[in-house]
Amino acid sequence: MSVEEQVKMLAARYGQVEDQLGRSIRYTGKDESSGATTVRQAWFNGADDLIKLAVESRDGAKRELTEYFALDFENDYDGMFMLMRKETPAPDGGVQVEETRKYFGEGKRGGNGVLIRELRKSAHFKPGEPTDTVRTPNVTVDLGKKSNQPTEDELREMLNAPTKMAEELRKGAPEFDPFANIKGDSDKYRVIHGSASPDGRFAIALGFAREKIDWDALYDKELESYYAEDGAEDIRNYVVDLAQKKILGQTGAGWIGTRRRYNHPECVVTWSPDSSFFVQLLANKWASDDCVAGKITNGPKFVGAVNLLKTLSPKIYAF
Repeated sequence: MSVEEQVKMLAARYGQVEDQLGRSIRYTGKDESSGATTVRQAWFNGADDLIKLAVESRDGAKRELTEYFALDFENDYDGMFMLMRKETPAPDGGVQVEETRKYFGEGKRGGNGVLIRELRKSAHFKPGEPTDTVRTPNVTVDLGKKSNQPTEDELREMLNAPTKMAEELRKGAPEFDPFANIKGDSDKYRVIHGSASPDGRFAIALGFAREKIDWDALYDKELESYYAEDGAEDIRNYVVDLAQKKILGQTGAGWIGTRRRYNHPECVVTWSPDSSFFVQLLANKWASDDCVAGKITNGPKFVGAVNLLKTLSPKIYAF
């Protein structure tokens, strides 16, 4: 994709995440040192995927905020957005605001997880004036200059920072968990990471057509996921309502674990912007193993799924 397309995707993701924060799991950590306070927050959706991390520091009238959003934090090189805002007191009693927006993705010359666009804003606000920079024009940083490009180590640090901080926060109890007291069909499935819908309400999950599932026996510590290593005839993939932890129906595909990717095999779930249609593609190095599409209507109700691979394969090979 072009840089413009990637930036639009990340901007859309920002809006989708902000809309679901109120119904997401939130972890919070607070540190105080020499009069300054730093608050770190991490939000996870019902599929247990990190969707946002924020760090806010206050020292008197000074305030710094850094926020991270990604298309998929487990594969941060696919696309990540980083917002930094700094507020400092001005001599006239007002506020000086500096903002930086960094977009990471696929570079024009190849390579994932690189800085593809950087925008900056600078504005002075008079005493009592709202400090919203929405009307402040962006200045585009010339990334063609080597001095404006982060080093490889700096780049990796920026991409790794949110997941590292989120892991530390998760060592404690969540500050807010809207799913804590809901059981539903949760004994029958485990959600596939990276499969949640844009609004965070639905996801694709791994399950089996058996009465009792020994999930402990299926957990692979090395892979850090539930995984049916040799496959199983009764593997099922379900569409689930995350809010109610309810199985809505079968997708017809048979992904074997809860990670999005196991080396070359990968489960790619693509949703329509309104979260009503999905396509589940089981991709491999040299071929597609399966591809299904499904639809969800109000209720929510799962209308059903169709197999796309059976229809497309003859046409593809004929071509």
